[in-house]
Amino acid sequence: MRTQTHDQGKKGSIAKDIAGILSPGQTVYGLGIILFSIHKFTENVLFGRVYKSIASIPNVSGPTYIFAQLLLLLGCFVLLGLANYLGEYMVRKVSVHTGTKLRLDLVRKLCKIPVKDWYRRHSAYWINMLTIDIDLVDQMLVERFVMMGQNIMSVLLGVIYTGWVSPWMMLFSVAMGILYLFLANYYKKAAKNMQQTMRQKEDACSEVFEETVHAYAETVFYPPIHQFFIRRLQDTNNDFYDTGCRYVKLHTQSTTLKNLGFSLSYLGLLLTGFLLVEKNHLPLEDMLSIWPVAVGIAYGIQSFGMQWIVTQKNLVSVDRICRLLEQKEEDFDAGARQKPPANWSGPVIECKNVCFCYPGSSVPIIKNLNLTIKPGEKVAILGPSGSGKSTLLKLLLGLYPIDQGEITLYGQNIKEYDLWDLRRQFSYLPQMPTLMNDTVMENVRMAEPKATKQCVQEALVKAHVTDVGRDDKGAQRQLGEGGRALSGGQRQRVALARCYLRDAPIYLMDEMTAALDVTLERAIAEELMADPHRTVIMVTHKEELATLAGRVIHIGM
Repeated sequence: MRTQTHDQGKKGSIAKDIAGILSPGQTVYGLGIILFSIHKFTENVLFGRVYKSIASIPNVSGPTYIFAQLLLLLGCFVLLGLANYLGEYMVRKVSVHTGTKLRLDLVRKLCKIPVKDWYRRHSAYWINMLTIDIDLVDQMLVERFVMMGQNIMSVLLGVIYTGWVSPWMMLFSVAMGILYLFLANYYKKAAKNMQQTMRQKEDACSEVFEETVHAYAETVFYPPIHQFFIRRLQDTNNDFYDTGCRYVKLHTQSTTLKNLGFSLSYLGLLLTGFLLVEKNHLPLEDMLSIWPVAVGIAYGIQSFGMQWIVTQKNLVSVDRICRLLEQKEEDFDAGARQKPPANWSGPVIECKNVCFCYPGSSVPIIKNLNLTIKPGEKVAILGPSGSGKSTLLKLLLGLYPIDQGEITLYGQNIKEYDLWDLRRQFSYLPQMPTLMNDTVMENVRMAEPKATKQCVQEALVKAHVTDVGRDDKGAQRQLGEGGRALSGGQRQRVALARCYLRDAPIYLMDEMTAALDVTLERAIAEELMADPHRTVIMVTHKEELATLAGRVIHIGM
């Protein structure tokens, strides 16, 4: 199930995870938050000065004093705006750098995760979820942490400033804020659990939706199956809706609590201030000067609690990304550097009692396979769908680790090879080749980036890709995303040209002509078999094509 896409590894410290994500910009980010956070407290102090100036108008003579006070406040607001700008610039710069770094790190990690762990992630939806996670991390850095830092700074400086003028106002504002914080903490755990549940329900709902849409063309002709898909989709949608309703209820309660807490602290502090003035414990001017700061204390504590609640969904994304970045990588340098021996006369490939089960399955797809292939031999592998033909090629490439037995290449166990060296011995054509949004020339050159234009052109001719370049652009023609500008057969031939460009000693062909007509299929197969020094292992379901090989091996029959 896709609901388990994130790895349940050992859970690390959130603080450590966030520090790792921010590295190496923690210092700049921290300074940016401090500059940005001073803004709120200073703004409250300045507004307090404005109120005090207004209250003291009857006690001063002439407009000069008032004008000087207002001019001073204007200068302070300008300086405050500059500090706010600098702080926000520093925070956003680090955030942009962090987002870019995260995307690159995730791509590198996904390329290094062993295929046995990666195969279940071949999903556009799952990749899209990672993109959403990165956006949520960016939101956490730009909004959540900035506001939380602003609240902390406002509370700490406000307590010092207000306590110096009126301890009673300070104590009352802190008490109001703490009372609300306890209520907010009640919702914190529930909010995080609800966010995780929402993610799981959304994953499940999207998975069923994709399966239903993809299966519609076939299931519509079989009413019982069609109704099963529709009913399952309806059930998952209802489950997601119920969870969403609970989430909305929880969110509404926390928002109402926030608004109510702010209103009560606003009125309560104003009432407390007037009572202190009435009892002659505090002059009216001083009360008005510290009242905005006291409100800022209560609001800062309350807002911190609310931000901590809504940050839980961001922390879920941090946890998912960090667990993926901690995933064990494929060790490309584990083995020794190996090169194929010159004039090797023994078996090129030898499989001895090889067994393999896919993760999560107890039924072996390949069981006790014994196979010997000599240099220059042309071998066709036939078998029914699901018999392990394509899996065998991936075992040879070291994409999947075998569960039992041994595979040797030039007499050496493939586990002892450096993975890069092992895979350099093969030109591999998968069933579903990947093409990039680039030219024909560059798509072929991906196999050998330093190859000359002439070498690429020769590979295109061998692969019979001449019809792809019939227009004026020729090999410079753009293929579009995923090669959508080409037919299925053309995509296969462009991928075959990659194999010719690499020209490794062993060719692994997985249904290389599945989308071709009979005439072109035979011409390509004969071209492939023509070189006597080339070892070819060809997976196919066509017996007439298999007859072109020197030997036919049946699997699962």
